[in-house]
Amino acid sequence: MRASPRLSLSLTPLTRAHWLCGALLLAACGGAPAEPHAPQANPTGAEAPPQSLASTSETPVDHVEDAGFDLSIRTGEVAVGSEATAEVELLSKQPFKCNDKYPYKFTSAASEGLEFSTPEVTSDQATIGHDRVVMKIPFKATTPGVHTLSGKFAFSICTSDQCRIEKRDLSLKFEAK
Repeated sequence: MRASPRLSLSLTPLTRAHWLCGALLLAACGGAPAEPHAPQANPTGAEAPPQSLASTSETPVDHVEDAGFDLSIRTGEVAVGSEATAEVELLSKQPFKCNDKYPYKFTSAASEGLEFSTPEVTSDQATIGHDRVVMKIPFKATTPGVHTLSGKFAFSICTSDQCRIEKRDLSLKFEAK
């Protein structure tokens, strides 16, 4: 009869180190599985904007306030059949600055009673500064009454550490006379 090999329970120093690390990890988490972390929506450490002001707003508005910027659209008096201009204004808030390298763009949404000379207005038609961007949107009201000028504004603001690229829906109600 052959003798069965003796099973050795002695641990080598390397194996002991692995067991010790495993025991420490288990003790550190209390033996319970870790809960998944929610994604960090605002890595800047600044207060996060309210849910209604997420990166792309669901309901178009004429003014958006955020921890990093103020964004608005406005127009003066509008006469039927005459050229008019809406103005989109972006104001950065410290520590953010307007990104002068970003291709700013306003894309107009089709609207009954309004004509646009171009559906997109781009950076070359904007005044871009460190703290402010102003973009003029040319249009013409073809019928009298209340109209809504809507579109999506693409922009970027930066700190020394990071840049935020945003797209926001803007919408402006006005009366053409």
